Amino acid sequence: MSGEQYVRRNLERPEMLRLLALMAAESSAPDHPAHEWFRDRYERTIGLLAIAVRRDQDEGRISNARDPRGITGSLVALWDGLQLQWLIDPRRDLVAAMTAALQDLLGPHT
Repeated sequence: MSGEQYVRRNLERPEMLRLLALMAAESSAPDHPAHEWFRDRYERTIGLLAIAVRRDQDEGRISNARDPRGITGSLVALWDGLQLQWLIDPRRDLVAAMTAALQDLLGPHT
């Protein structure tokens, strides 16, 4: 599934995005029952994406030479933030915003 397909799929299920955003915010308290699950989910997601980013860096498809975990941590934060902004104002073009963010994040940094 391409990045754009993934974004479009999520646009079709705003109730799931809203639930995830609410649960993630509530689980930020260390004593919340879902705290560890969300922490582990972020670690797994960032770790798996970092492997893909490193591979694409090695093969020249990503020009940003920063640490892959740093890139993917920023990517996950961007994605969560853009989805939340879209939930608040669905007039935003989430596909265009995410595409631009990816281009900015995966390009060269000086």
